[in-house]
Amino acid sequence: MNINSYSFVYSGSYRDPLYAAAVRNPGNFWAAASGIHEDDAYEVIHRLTVLAGSRCPSADEIGACAAECSTLFSRNRTRVSLAGASFDGNSLNMFNIGNARILLFSRGYAVMHSDDHTEAYRRMVESGKHGFGEYDELRYMNESRILLKALGDPASNRLQFYEPYQPKHDDAFLICTDNFWRFISVVEMELDYRKAAGPEEWLKIMSRRVLMKGGRQLDNENFAVCAAMIE
Repeated sequence: MNINSYSFVYSGSYRDPLYAAAVRNPGNFWAAASGIHEDDAYEVIHRLTVLAGSRCPSADEIGACAAECSTLFSRNRTRVSLAGASFDGNSLNMFNIGNARILLFSRGYAVMHSDDHTEAYRRMVESGKHGFGEYDELRYMNESRILLKALGDPASNRLQFYEPYQPKHDDAFLICTDNFWRFISVVEMELDYRKAAGPEEWLKIMSRRVLMKGGRQLDNENFAVCAAMIE
């Protein structure tokens, strides 16, 4: 099974992407992160990339690596959101913390989104609403940026892992930081998927949409995103 993927980091007016980072290792690992201090997101992505190397890291290894980064971030009194996936040749293993997220698509339609560890998402779950429509509405709420968990929080720094998923032909997944997600709806992601010939085109169509909607709001902001399609 071949997983074709593409990643993009937008750094706004900054010469370097200081607040977000994304990475792709062919065929086994993808991740995106965002933080509030210089180089924090790069640090966790770099360590996970080294861990992945040419093999698929286990959930325990990914969790331990993230915990080490969290200890470092807590000393510096900073917080980082992270989302990612690893592929062991059979199953896709997805994880996240904070308001970085992963969305899974099948035949062009969204079928799963990760949990947000935010106040807005907590309220949505408590209200009993779990649909993609309600999930889309979170982007308009200030509480969607109030993190209940993040790397750097001593008491709430463990990654959330999801049930392993066996990908099929025409499946796809998207991993992104909050500044990407809040300017594009799930329906728009689905529409852009059906226009695209591959993950690079899908990601470029979505990124143009995000940049047009974000406008000057993104001048001093960053985002990171990875798109992948199973072929």
